[in-house]
Amino acid sequence: MSRSERRRKYIHWPMLTIWLVPGAVVSWLLQESVPWVVFMSWFAIIYAIVGALAADAPTELED
Repeated sequence: MSRSERRRKYIHWPMLTIWLVPGAVVSWLLQESVPWVVFMSWFAIIYAIVGALAADAPTELED
């Protein structure tokens, strides 16, 4: 496993855990709430940006 793959796992697993553990239950309970929908939209945007930055970040020097 390359260094960049390990870095992506370190970034994505905590965010995934934060979503799955409390987020799934809260999302189901508040599915009709406008503030919750706005929060989840922002969460998705931030998650996409962090994922893109992790994928594009150089981790090894090229010769």
